[in-house]
Amino acid sequence: MTVVFVMLAEVLIFVPSVANMRIRWMEDRLNTAAAAGVVVDGLQDVQLSRPVQEETLMATGTKAIVLRRKDESRLIAAVDMPPEIDAQYDVAAMTPITAIRDAFDTLLFGGDKVVRIMDRSARAMRSSKW
Repeated sequence: MTVVFVMLAEVLIFVPSVANMRIRWMEDRLNTAAAAGVVVDGLQDVQLSRPVQEETLMATGTKAIVLRRKDESRLIAAVDMPPEIDAQYDVAAMTPITAIRDAFDTLLFGGDKVVRIMDRSARAMRSSKW
């Protein structure tokens, strides 16, 4: 009986921890991409050179950075995008059950997927494809 309760406690701690770690990882990617987006957005109508775009993407660990506002969308940097995106996640709208399901889907069937992560902040919506 003790072993069963210990194992149950382990599962009840492990499962939310995996989902929380995945959400924090996605938020870290978004925050890094948003910081790069704010800096580049401050340049207004200046387009980044290809080497600077590649360095920015490498530093953020993404394939594209898009800064979106209510009435406009600005591509900050991008590499050749794959033909389709495997999954989309909105961090702000993620429920605990969805987070757990998606975390285990990634853990078990993850691999080399291209996902789009979005988050709505008070000022703007940030989007990052990685």
